[in-house]
Amino acid sequence: MLIALSLALCPRVEAAERQPPMVFKTLAQDAGLTQNTVNAVYQDSLGFIWIATQNGLNRYVGHEIQAFLRDPVSPGGLRND
Repeated sequence: MLIALSLALCPRVEAAERQPPMVFKTLAQDAGLTQNTVNAVYQDSLGFIWIATQNGLNRYVGHEIQAFLRDPVSPGGLRND
């Protein structure tokens, strides 16, 4: 029984070993983030990564950051940063 279980798991282990290594990138203010303190991170259905900081909302698209800040003149915008 133990041999059968081991053989059943072998293909899964080999497939996992062929995965490319994960690469992590640090994002900070020098990359365009509005603030270095991150309160929340969310990935939407389109793949955009949304980063909420203490100074605004940021959308990361893999190569650039777009900041969304509170605009007191715009009634439909962010209520606060």
